[in-house]
Amino acid sequence: MKIEEFNKKNEIAKKLTKDVSCALGEDKSDNDKHLVGAKFIGLDLDNWSEMIIHIHASYGYRGSSSGYTASSKELGHYLSQAIAAKLPELMKDAVARAQADAEKARLEAKAEAEEVLKAILPP
Repeated sequence: MKIEEFNKKNEIAKKLTKDVSCALGEDKSDNDKHLVGAKFIGLDLDNWSEMIIHIHASYGYRGSSSGYTASSKELGHYLSQAIAAKLPELMKDAVARAQADAEKARLEAKAEAEEVLKAILPP
């Protein structure tokens, strides 16, 4: 029945709302262990392959050594849809970050070269 499908999807939405709020540290002021992150792990194969990226979501509260996961199959499902929807923008952002890193390295190399030249050339 449609109402059962609604109830199921509504429960998932409520759980994800709570889990994401906790992982972002938005639920309580004493949530001092909230953490979300992404880490590139590698390629599935050595060539022509999918990238493997791990996404972490957890939280915990001041005064307790316990930590909790906000990860779930449901969050993974919807998060992958959200990432796919924003993927062109994210890929362009990745390129911009790579270009910024290259420019920083160029400026550092230039500064190093100028120091070497100063050391070996007479004034």
